[in-house]
Amino acid sequence: MRRILLAALVVAGAACSSDGAPTPTGPTPVPILSWVTEMVDQTADDAMPDTVEDKVIADTDDPAAFDSFLVEN
Repeated sequence: MRRILLAALVVAGAACSSDGAPTPTGPTPVPILSWVTEMVDQTADDAMPDTVEDKVIADTDDPAAFDSFLVEN
């Protein structure tokens, strides 16, 4: 789970221009929280992995955005 979140964050950074804003061309930006939520909710054993080639991921400035995915032991 943490690997998926980390990969999503790395991809989100790569999908931004040098000033940190999402690139304006290409597909409509997908909010990172929505994208990660959809990946986490994919529970079917035969679900296909998601790709980033067809997406522009819109980052969030909310430091608590992913708190709902963290589980305390």
